[in-house]
Amino acid sequence: MNTFLPEFRFLVPLAAGIIAITAYVRPEIWYPAPALLLAFLGIYAVSRSWPDRGFYLVCSGVLLITAAGAMNLWAGLFTVWMVAGTVCSSHGILKNTPDFHSFLCFCGITTAVALLVKFSNHVVLPLSVLTAGFLIVLLVQSVRIYQFKKQYSGGVS
Repeated sequence: MNTFLPEFRFLVPLAAGIIAITAYVRPEIWYPAPALLLAFLGIYAVSRSWPDRGFYLVCSGVLLITAAGAMNLWAGLFTVWMVAGTVCSSHGILKNTPDFHSFLCFCGITTAVALLVKFSNHVVLPLSVLTAGFLIVLLVQSVRIYQFKKQYSGGVS
């Protein structure tokens, strides 16, 4: 019997990464990232049976991402990957190979945006790229939901 939950593929590196990055970077205010890591892990443990678990994980993860990103851009990027992996795994999204490939594509896109932020020295261009990407994903998802509803409501395709 395997009791090792798939989310731990992301939770263990997240905890180790936050602790290591905090110890390595040693920011003046060092306590927010570890404290928010504990909050994220607490919400992860408490919300196991909640129907809207993903919402709480994402909200606590965003705070952790912000604290890690304030220390270092790459620490924030690593935290984004691990929080997203934890949320996706907790909902059973990363069970199939195509889903994992989509997650890797997400990691690649966020790396490209982080590189753009790192080398552009401007905020408007990266925010414009993020906004355009968000709108494209929202449009595609809206069309997919419309097609799904149309197909299963008896409409002609």
